[in-house]
Amino acid sequence: MANATLDGFLNARDTISSNEAKLYFEIDGRNIPMIEASEFSATIKKTKTDVAILGSRWQGKKVVGIAGSGNLTAYTVTSEFLKYGLKYANHGEDIYFDATLIIDDPSSRTGKQVVILHNINLDEIPITDIKAGKDVMSWKTGFSFEGIELIEEFNNIKGEN
Repeated sequence: MANATLDGFLNARDTISSNEAKLYFEIDGRNIPMIEASEFSATIKKTKTDVAILGSRWQGKKVVGIAGSGNLTAYTVTSEFLKYGLKYANHGEDIYFDATLIIDDPSSRTGKQVVILHNINLDEIPITDIKAGKDVMSWKTGFSFEGIELIEEFNNIKGEN
């Protein structure tokens, strides 16, 4: 892989355009392209507990777990998520699904990254979001997830091993 720096600085072409991302949800065995998604973010937060240490004024911290969470914003173009919410509201059957995120900017030498988030569960179910003067309908919700896989990682553009 060619060194992506110019005299020790980042080459701007190697930053990644989020316009090149693709998102797919696997729900009930169906692989659904999330063409309506306009924003998608996910993080892992560490759960820490305090540890008192004799002879030290510092409060120690011990990582004891992790939790996955994120946010999804999408344009309203389908009733699918409302139908999933109604399954829970009317029958107690909640929906858990996986998401595959593919980031592949052809102008960047960083290459492609593929990540799968497992057991996503939406915090809210979209019904409607109408407002006078608003251009297009969209919805937003947080979510939790309970597993992650890095299927394919970006290239190492720094030239380090």
